[in-house]
Amino acid sequence: MAEQKDVQTSASVLAVKKPTLDESGYTEQEMAIMFSEPPKVILDISDEGVFGDEQPDPSLVPPEPIPPRYRPKPEMVGLVTGSFDILHQGHIGMIRRAKKYCDRLIIAVESDRRVRLAKGKFRPIYHQNKRRERLERALNDGTRVFILPENFDEEKVRIHWLRDHGVKLLFTTKKDVHLENKQFLMMVVGGRVEFLPQLMSISTTQLLEGRRTPHYLVFESDRAVVEKYRKKHGEE
Repeated sequence: MAEQKDVQTSASVLAVKKPTLDESGYTEQEMAIMFSEPPKVILDISDEGVFGDEQPDPSLVPPEPIPPRYRPKPEMVGLVTGSFDILHQGHIGMIRRAKKYCDRLIIAVESDRRVRLAKGKFRPIYHQNKRRERLERALNDGTRVFILPENFDEEKVRIHWLRDHGVKLLFTTKKDVHLENKQFLMMVVGGRVEFLPQLMSISTTQLLEGRRTPHYLVFESDRAVVEKYRKKHGEE
């Protein structure tokens, strides 16, 4: 009788502690499931994301590195230099061929001082600013034309200028008397010399000395300039 009484007492205690439908709003079956199952994981930190299947914000994830074969190649800047004193078809043909081998071509006009040292006291015919202007007008395509510094014969000045303008290709011919020096300079700045075929052997000096006919001239007005030069300096 005593054992039966203890069981009844324990059952009554449990009955008091267990919520009824009126108190919690759940049925006895729902309450049994809630108390018997382990709690569900609310926060799931997995490889797929901090919040389970939810993907992270793309703006917060660092981009994957671009494979080398897909990276954009650096712009290949080419350079043509010269006096460009009396413009002729040889100048224009060389410039047009150079443009085919680079992404962007720039042209550098020698200063009056350097032309005088190289060509003689009667040269250049036109001032350096005028030579640049005439060349831009002849090309008429937006090609940038610069005037080289007067001290461009100094090696450090050349290297600094080439680096500042990002030159990677220096166009010239195999007959260039300064070829070895140009190859060394381009090696220093991480570029190279590119040879252009000399399709026509013509120069301003040949025109001024009468060894070439004026039909090679770019500007018709230069005919009178050439004739005047021949008369004045032909015997000198």
